Amino acid sequence: MREIYFVTERQVDDSCDDLSLNGNKTIRVYTIVEGKPKSFFSIEVGNDDDCIEEIQNYLNDNGYGDNLYKFIEL
Repeated sequence: MREIYFVTERQVDDSCDDLSLNGNKTIRVYTIVEGKPKSFFSIEVGNDDDCIEEIQNYLNDNGYGDNLYKFIEL
């Protein structure tokens, strides 16, 4: 089982005087290569979307669906 790590960042709309969330978040996914984190991919999804489900959907859609993963949020 491969471990993949992810970080979630809520997106902010700064086009007006006040900062506000725009309803989306960016999920950045990493693997560990030779003891160091390496960027694997990033996706943008809605704030209410489940991170692990969205990561798994990306993996499935991009040829990685047959691998088993352990998801670790940082």
